[in-house]
Amino acid sequence: MRFLLLLLAGMLLAASPAPLPTPAPQVRLHLQRDFGFYAAGRMQGAFTLSTEGVDDLAGVDYLIDGKIMASVRLSPFRHSFSTSAYAPGEHHLQAVLFTRGGQILYSPVSTFVFLTADEAQHSTLRIVLPLGGGVLLFTLIGILATALLSGRPRAYRAGQYGPAGGAICPRCSLPFSRHVLSPHLILGKLERCPHCRAWAVVPAASHAALQAAETRAAQEHPPESPAVADEAALLRRRVEDSRFLDEG
Repeated sequence: MRFLLLLLAGMLLAASPAPLPTPAPQVRLHLQRDFGFYAAGRMQGAFTLSTEGVDDLAGVDYLIDGKIMASVRLSPFRHSFSTSAYAPGEHHLQAVLFTRGGQILYSPVSTFVFLTADEAQHSTLRIVLPLGGGVLLFTLIGILATALLSGRPRAYRAGQYGPAGGAICPRCSLPFSRHVLSPHLILGKLERCPHCRAWAVVPAASHAALQAAETRAAQEHPPESPAVADEAALLRRRVEDSRFLDEG
């Protein structure tokens, strides 16, 4: 009877699962995307695994679902892989680190979902389409606001360009202020020059470039004297009034 009890106890101990290794708090498994899709733990494409937290590394075993996917014994102890080499679905990645001092350290288990190419494409579209729609809407609003704000030319004041800075028209080379609400299109803001009325994407000009443009504008377009300006305004009013006079 005692022999049977000892045998039964041995069988139970043998059948019980081995205790899981405790991850070292300083060890981290790092995932780098080389090419493909990655968002919120969902991934498809080419990636590289590496570790952080241990300086005296002798080697690293990279595990997927508890099985060795690569044993690396050369610095920088990285492993590149493609998700297409594994079945789609949830997978658990972990690193086992071997130090020169004989220690064996375990990284925490990281869980990822491997996608097929079609699933990755659909996930990309679900992210890109709303984002692209928002950017397009913001651009249209900016274009409309710019058209409304630039409907009338503003009085030009040298050295006063506002919070969005000044720009130089690529057509007439005259300086003007950029609007805060104008859409930003990577290379610059979409603006309408108040001098020549031409549309252009203009970056913010430097202070030196604006000063040079101001000097050039003063030389090429000197301000009218008050008498000349009054005479021109009177002539314009007479022309406007003449449209309403009866002929004959």
